[in-house]
Amino acid sequence: MGDNQNGGTAMPIICRPANKEAWLEVAMARSRDANTLKDSPSCTTAAVYMAGYSVEASLKAYCVHQDIRKTWSGASGHDLKSIWKESKLKLSDVSDTGGTSTFYLQEWSTDLRYCSKYNFPNSTADLIKGSNRLISFINQCIKRTRRRK
Repeated sequence: MGDNQNGGTAMPIICRPANKEAWLEVAMARSRDANTLKDSPSCTTAAVYMAGYSVEASLKAYCVHQDIRKTWSGASGHDLKSIWKESKLKLSDVSDTGGTSTFYLQEWSTDLRYCSKYNFPNSTADLIKGSNRLISFINQCIKRTRRRK
């Protein structure tokens, strides 16, 4: 998907998942990135940023699976609150006593990419666990629902 086979010619990088499986692959890769970064004190913001992207990719996999939408672009394509609303998944179904999962749907923003350090409402480790719980929930929803016709 992201292989550079342009022979060194300067071209823009374009990697656009085309189906549920590709979105889930991206979600797993960004989740691994987040888990790797979380233990480095200088990378905690980057870890939460990557975790948010893993949630985004999981949500998009669900939306593609349900035929809700196939493509996203611009800033709205990264608005987790909006994508969640579009998915029609229920926040009340997510087990989240400490707010570490809902953080991604209510507070997370791609603006984190501009922050060298951010004072999160929870520890980085807890926020990463929260993203993993949310991704697991979304994956369970994908497995138990049939694709809409």
